[in-house]
Amino acid sequence: MKKLFSISLGLLLTLSLSLFCSCNGGKNAVEIILKFTASGDASFANSAEKTMKFMTGDTVTVIATPKKDCDFFGWYIGKEKTPESKEAKYTFVATESVTLVAKFGKSPVISLSSNDYGTAAFADSAEKSMVVSYGKTVNVVATPNADCEFVGWFVGDSKVSEDVNYTFTSSKNTSLVAKFVKSPVVSISSSADGRVAFADGSKKSMAVLTGNNVTVVATPDKDCEFEGWYAGNSKVCAEPVYTFAVSKNISLVAKFYPSPVVSVSSNNNGSAAIAGSSDDAVVVLLGNDVTVTAKPNDHCEFDGWFVDDVKVSTDSVYTFAVSENTFVVAKFNPCPVVSISGSDNGRISFAEHSGKSVIVFSGTDVTVTATPDAGFELYGWFIGDSKTPASTDLIYTFAVDKNVKLYAEFRRSLNRHEYVDLGLPSGLKWATCNIGADAPEKSGAFFAWGETEEKGDYSWNTYKFYNAADYTVTEYCIRPRYGVVDQKTVLEAEDDVANVKWGASWRMPTWAEQEELYNSCTWEWTTLNDVPGYKITGPNGNSIFLPVTGYKNDDKTYNKNGGYYWTSTLIDKTCLCAYYMIFDGTECRRGEYARRCSGRVVRPVFE
Repeated sequence: MKKLFSISLGLLLTLSLSLFCSCNGGKNAVEIILKFTASGDASFANSAEKTMKFMTGDTVTVIATPKKDCDFFGWYIGKEKTPESKEAKYTFVATESVTLVAKFGKSPVISLSSNDYGTAAFADSAEKSMVVSYGKTVNVVATPNADCEFVGWFVGDSKVSEDVNYTFTSSKNTSLVAKFVKSPVVSISSSADGRVAFADGSKKSMAVLTGNNVTVVATPDKDCEFEGWYAGNSKVCAEPVYTFAVSKNISLVAKFYPSPVVSVSSNNNGSAAIAGSSDDAVVVLLGNDVTVTAKPNDHCEFDGWFVDDVKVSTDSVYTFAVSENTFVVAKFNPCPVVSISGSDNGRISFAEHSGKSVIVFSGTDVTVTATPDAGFELYGWFIGDSKTPASTDLIYTFAVDKNVKLYAEFRRSLNRHEYVDLGLPSGLKWATCNIGADAPEKSGAFFAWGETEEKGDYSWNTYKFYNAADYTVTEYCIRPRYGVVDQKTVLEAEDDVANVKWGASWRMPTWAEQEELYNSCTWEWTTLNDVPGYKITGPNGNSIFLPVTGYKNDDKTYNKNGGYYWTSTLIDKTCLCAYYMIFDGTECRRGEYARRCSGRVVRPVFE
């Protein structure tokens, strides 16, 4: 019975639907259900019902109504996350049964605040907090106090904008904070000797917006100059007009200093002046040039410009750049004086001046002239106490750089070898020294007879005029048994060591001239500077000294207590020997002869 009822009910429903569809042209019935969240309400356009049936193809209008301070977000089908529509009044064509959900939420609240250096406000409201519909544009304004500036709008610790007028879209509750800071302060001051100011005012301190430029001006006092702008210990600018961008508080100090002073003075031998000024001291800007001039007195000359005893210039007109206080001293010296004098037996003079002294400028050349008397020579020009001649020239030119006392010494000499006129009957003149000696008491050099150079071995093996093969001489021979006969018995000039070494008329004495010296003079055994020998005084009272010398055979020196002096005369008996004079403290023998190869000294003579 129950089963039959069930089948009949199904058939009835099927029949009813068939009848309904056939009566509505094939349309189906659909059901629209409305739901909504707590912040609003949803309804059909013409019904307060929350569920209604429609035929497919019907137009359906639904309306969402949010509560106060709430916003409608959209119409959603079931649990879908994408809205079918965001319009509060939504019209659509029914196609199937659906559940429409109207979603609502609280409207965002925007609140404003600021720190103590400015204010924050809505552009269209004096309130500090506003409920703003979701998606609505919001404009806020930040206003800094005097001498302050805006940093930015912050949400929490995040800066969201640096614009004082900030526009954004409302999407959630937001607490905006406008942050401000005090504008940087620029202060200026100066050291002594100058003044400072801002270019656009006379204040010494001013607040400046960060990034703005400021110009400060430094003005030095008279006779002073600007050194630089300093921030702490650091120089930030060397120019008096300084423009810079402000980024922080800064205290600038302009430093000044007195301009350098240049002063001049001089010693008593001249005067000093500063070009362009009648004063002896002037103030000069650092780095500028100054010219000073020096003028010597008569017979004086300029030595140089000195700073702290250091010579900085030798120019009488001196230009220099000033870097500090400078005291320059012009030093002058008396011009050098050249004076001349001389020994007897000659005359001296200046080439271009009269008198025996002359004043000249340092560096000037002076020429002096010496004219010996007959029989005398200029031994030399001597300066001061010097024992060494500065010149042996008769005409001597030299540059003067200081006072000079010049002495011309004349001596009885020939070719600068001194001699003595003993008043001998022949008129023969005898040298004061042996060849090779620089003083009368020195023995001098040893020579073999007829040779003109010293040597280490005085034997026949080294003798110039000897033929060792047959033991004969090759020159100066008058007997065939001794060698080649040439009949020469007196040394010729080329073999006379006196003539070769001393030149001119000097020669070795002959045997007869040694005899004249012995017979015409007084011989006195004595010492000269601790050297023994004979003082020989001629008829006229003049004298010479012959020292002991010794002689040389082979490589040895013998009898240093005796004097051995060659003549230029050959011994005709053997032709292997020549005459010489020998003496000691007991006797003097002339006419002695010795082997020509032995070494003896020579005292030259001339007529």
